[in-house]
Amino acid sequence: AALALRNIELLSALQSRSAELIRKVDEMQALAEVGQAVSSTLDPDEVLSTIVEHAVELSGADGGSLMEYDEESRLFRVRTTYGTSRGLRDQLKTVRIHVDESFVGRAATSRMPVQVADLSDIELDPHLRLLFDAGWRSLVVVPLVRPDRIVGALVVRRLTPGTFSDETCDMLTAFASQSAIALTNARLYQQLELQSRALATTSQHKSDFLASMSHELRTPLNAVIGFSEVLLERMFGELNERQ
Repeated sequence: AALALRNIELLSALQSRSAELIRKVDEMQALAEVGQAVSSTLDPDEVLSTIVEHAVELSGADGGSLMEYDEESRLFRVRTTYGTSRGLRDQLKTVRIHVDESFVGRAATSRMPVQVADLSDIELDPHLRLLFDAGWRSLVVVPLVRPDRIVGALVVRRLTPGTFSDETCDMLTAFASQSAIALTNARLYQQLELQSRALATTSQHKSDFLASMSHELRTPLNAVIGFSEVLLERMFGELNERQ
C-alpha cells in the first residue's frame, strides 16, 4: 500500500511537472512569435495585436487591450484590443484614462502588475465603469515601462470574477516588455515618417524656387546677352560712352 501511494504521488508530481513544462513551452513559443513580429514588421498595430492576442490566450482570459501613454497630456490611449466588441472598443478609445485618476495609472506609476478580482468590489473610474457595464468582472493591468519613462499598459480581462496567478502575472510582464519595445519602435517609426515627409516637402519647395528663379533670371540675362552681341557687331556704329 505504501509503495502504491508513493507511486501515485510520483505520478501526480510527474503530471504536474509535465503540465508546467507544457505551459512554459507555450509561453516561450508565444514570446518567440511576438519577438519575430517585433523584428519583422514596421506596422506597430500588427505587432501590438499579436501581443494582446497571445497574452489573452495564454492567461486563460477572455479579452484584453493595449494602451499607449502620452507624456504631454498624461493620458493613456487604447491602441488595440482583442476579444472585445466593436462598440466597447470604440468607447475605450475615447474614454479619459489619466495617469493620476485611473486604476491603470496606479499600476503604471507602481511599475508592478495590479489586479482586481471583482470589479463590483471597488470604486470604478471611467475606464473600469465602461468595462463593468459591458460585463467584464476581473482584470490585471501590467505596466509597460522603460527605465526612464512610462510607455503604456497591457490589460487582460475576464468575464468572471477571480484572481490571476503569480505565474500568469510573470508571463504577462514578459509580454509587457515586448510591448514596450514595440511601442517605442512605433513612435520612432512615426517620427521618421513625419521627418521624411517634411524633408520631401522642403526639397520640393527648393526645386520649385530654383525653377522659378531660373526662369525669372534667364529672360533678362538672355536679353543682356543678345543686346551685347548687337553692340559687339557694331550694328549701331562704334561703341559710345553710354553703350
